Amino acid sequence: AGQGRRRSRDGPCTMQGSNAIHVHGILPLPLKGNIRPMRNERAGLLSVHDSVEEPTSNGFEVLKKLYHGQKAGGQPSPRFPSAILIAVALVGVVLDSLLHPAAQPSFMVLPALPRKKPFFDGWFVRITDLAMQTSCSLIVGSMRRSGSSGFNEHYVSVSFCSPRFGRKGHKPYELQSFHNLPPQGDVSIVFDGRKMNGFDDEMDWRAPAAGRCSSFLWESRQCGSLRVLDGGARTEIDVKLRNERDEVIELKAKLRQPKAWGKNEAGPEGWLGRTPLLPCRYFVQSLGSECSYTLRRRSDAWRNASRTYHLSNVCVSGSGFAHVETNYGAAFPSGWIYLQVIGPENRVALLVTGGKFKIGAVTPLTWIVAFRVSDTSFNFRTTDLHQVKAKFSCTNRTFSLEASDPFTGDFLQIEANDANMNQDEQNVWVPTLQGFTNNPGCSESFAAKVRVR
Repeated sequence: AGQGRRRSRDGPCTMQGSNAIHVHGILPLPLKGNIRPMRNERAGLLSVHDSVEEPTSNGFEVLKKLYHGQKAGGQPSPRFPSAILIAVALVGVVLDSLLHPAAQPSFMVLPALPRKKPFFDGWFVRITDLAMQTSCSLIVGSMRRSGSSGFNEHYVSVSFCSPRFGRKGHKPYELQSFHNLPPQGDVSIVFDGRKMNGFDDEMDWRAPAAGRCSSFLWESRQCGSLRVLDGGARTEIDVKLRNERDEVIELKAKLRQPKAWGKNEAGPEGWLGRTPLLPCRYFVQSLGSECSYTLRRRSDAWRNASRTYHLSNVCVSGSGFAHVETNYGAAFPSGWIYLQVIGPENRVALLVTGGKFKIGAVTPLTWIVAFRVSDTSFNFRTTDLHQVKAKFSCTNRTFSLEASDPFTGDFLQIEANDANMNQDEQNVWVPTLQGFTNNPGCSESFAAKVRVR
């Protein structure tokens, strides 16, 4: 099962500009085939997001056209010669296997992003507590707009899904979220005691997640803080947000014993992580850290709260596991889908990221799929010449994917369904070249069902 975010619309599936569909979930995830079944799995399906010029009633047709280098309702777009892409991928895979990943040396020496370009740094943490049927997430991000001398936009959100926090007349597993945009001078980002201004070449921005700096701090005087300590061994969250209805959500958590993607700083980018071709960088700090947390919601508007909630003031404390990742660069891609899973006792982890990611001068539809079950590990990347077939429907809130490795014979099939439509009413803000925006932003749900075999 999964947790994620997504916004539903009546009628045909319409995706214009930077529309997003985010789906996460927390329901059973049966495993089939030669992998022994697990019980009461919980997954997280986060986001589909795409730029399409004309409305369409069939999300599958949209994705099909994207695979063939064509925008929905438009003419085929220029395609980079496939033979050159294959040759570059082969060279990258070979060199990546020969070079030691820890130092992450680049074998393509290109200049860093010009300082006039915008830059953002963001973190996403999602906690899953199966025993309490609760899941919650934290997003923090800061952006330096083009031409600025330091960070001047900031964003914080806390999303949560739990029957304990139910609203009257709403579904028990609906997602609720609080969003805040702290003022420019309210936030500090500090690496090993040094304050950051938000330039691509200021430091290695993956260092805190990769454990190559002793401490990282994102702190807002108004909203709270995210700390990564002891070279990534510990993560601490202490955040308090207030919404327009004068309600307050507080999230405190302590994470330890992170589960790395692989050895020696291996990560989702693969060989592309050694190049400066990606304007949006991506690194997973943990696929499943041990976690203790407290989530508290209170309302000072007692009369309004009593009409809205079964319980005005609610507190849930427990333990579970947390996924932690970071993004940084110029802006998010023009379109993406994201799915994330943590199973009972941390025995299962699933992560899917796909979309229109800019690589140098081209913007192909690329996929990253990671699956961990007990001691078995599977990684699929289209940039490594692995084969991925995916379908989705915005209207029906469904997603399916098949991934295979032609070199090893590994195969993975995923089906996700958020038919109950437990998405939040508010969109999540995302970093764009023009700054943070939630128009359209992206939508999420923490109650999708995911099946894997």
